[in-house]
Amino acid sequence: MSTVEEGTTCSQEYNVETLLLSAVVLAVPFYGWTLFRIESFPVGRPDLLAIGFLTVYVTVCVLFRHQLRLDIPSLLLLGWVAEIIGVGVWIFLTGKHILDFMTVFIQLMLLVGTYVAVVNVRLSENNVMTLVRLWILSSISMVLFGFYQGIARAFSLPFAYLRFNIPAPGTVQRAGYDSLFPEVFRVASVFVEPSWYGAHLLPPTVLCLVLVAQGNRKTLFHSRWSLVGATSILVAGVVQSASATAYITLVGALFMYVVPVSIYRGPFQLHHVLSATTIGVLVLASVPSLRVVALELVDLSWEIVVWLQTGNEAVLSFASATHRLTNNYQTLQYWASLDPVHILFGQGLNSLANTSAVQGASSSNSYLQLLADTGAVGVGLFILFLTYLFWKLVVTPLEHSSQTRVANLGIALAGSVLTGAMILFQTGYLRPARWSAFLLAGIFLVTVNQPKFNDTGRTRSKEQ
Repeated sequence: MSTVEEGTTCSQEYNVETLLLSAVVLAVPFYGWTLFRIESFPVGRPDLLAIGFLTVYVTVCVLFRHQLRLDIPSLLLLGWVAEIIGVGVWIFLTGKHILDFMTVFIQLMLLVGTYVAVVNVRLSENNVMTLVRLWILSSISMVLFGFYQGIARAFSLPFAYLRFNIPAPGTVQRAGYDSLFPEVFRVASVFVEPSWYGAHLLPPTVLCLVLVAQGNRKTLFHSRWSLVGATSILVAGVVQSASATAYITLVGALFMYVVPVSIYRGPFQLHHVLSATTIGVLVLASVPSLRVVALELVDLSWEIVVWLQTGNEAVLSFASATHRLTNNYQTLQYWASLDPVHILFGQGLNSLANTSAVQGASSSNSYLQLLADTGAVGVGLFILFLTYLFWKLVVTPLEHSSQTRVANLGIALAGSVLTGAMILFQTGYLRPARWSAFLLAGIFLVTVNQPKFNDTGRTRSKEQ
C-alpha cells in the first residue's frame, strides 16, 4: 500500500473514531435510564445497549491499533473499581444486598470503562475543540427545548411534557407544579428532574463564563458575540431550571473560580460577563411575559402569574435543607460506626438502601455516599482522580505557554471539572449527567500532552 493510500485509510479510521467519540459524549448523560415511555410503560434500556456497544467498539479499535495507554486518572479509576469489585465479591459470598449493589455497579462500570476507552482514542487538538463545541451546542439545544416547554405549557402546545430521560420516581418538587408558580419555570427539558437538568448545564456554562470573562473569543467560536450568546442561553437555562442546587453551585463557581482565575490571568472582562448574564436574564424574562399575555387573554388575575416565594415554598425549602443536613450527618455517623475494615473499604455500593440508620435510601452528598459504600480508600481514590484532572488543567498554561488556545481551553475545562465536583456535594451518587466534564477533561489532557498531531489526528512521522 502506498504512503498516500495508507494516510487516507488512517484518516478515515480516525474520522470514524471521532464520530464514535462524539456519539459517546452525547450519550453519556443518558446512562442507566429508560429513554422513552409509552403511556405508563418504560421502553427497555436502549441507552445502556447503545453506550455499551460504543464503549466496546472504541475499546476494540484501540486494542487492535496500538497498545493500551493508561494515564494516571485511568489508573486511579481502575484502582477504585478493583476495590469496589473486591467488596462486591464479599457481598456475593455473604449473600447480602447483591442486587442493590449490581444496579449501581453496572452503571459505574460503564462510566469508568468509557473514560478508559476514550482517552485511548487518538485525536488532534482540532478534534478535541470540536468535541467541546459539540458538548456546548448539545446543552444549548436542551435549553432551547426547555424554553419551548415553558411556552408550550402556557399555550397548551404539543410535547409540553415530553419525557426522554426517565429516572426512578422522585419526591414532590419544591416548586414549579403548584398553581402559584409559573409553569415556565422549573422545567426539566429532557431530564424530567429539574435539578438534574440544571446540574447538566452547569459545567458547560462555567466553561463559557471563563472564556467570556477573559475575552477569549477565538478559543471555540470565531466571534466574541457568538460566545456571549451561547453563554447567555446556558445561563438562562440554569435559571429556568429553578434548581437551588444549580443556583448555589453557579454562584460558588463564579466567586471561587471564574472571577479569581480571570483576574489572575487578566485582563478580566467584567463587561462581557455582565453582558452574557444580562442577556440570559432578559431572554428568560421574555418567556414568563408570554404566559402573562396568555393568562390575561382568558381573564385570569395578575396574582396567579406573579412569581413569588410563597409561605409554603419557604417552608418546603427549609424542610429540604434540614433533611439534607440530617441525612448527611446520619450517613457520617453510620460510616463511623462500622468496623475498621469497612471504614476503610465500605459496605458495598447502594449499602444505605439496606439500613434504617439513615433517612432515605441514599445520601444527598455523593462523597458521603461513596464513603459509606467504598470506604475511605474508595472515596480517596475518586477524590484523587478529580484533583489530578483539575490540577493538570490549571497548569496547562505553564506547560503549553506557546499555545494560547490550548492554555485557554485548559483553564476553562478546569472550571468545568471544579463545578462538577461541587455539584456532587449536593446530589446523591455519580449521576451520568455530571460525567461529561470529566470525560472531556481526560480527552483534552491526553491529546495535548502527546506527540504533535496533524489535522486528521495522525502522528507526524519523523521523516516529515
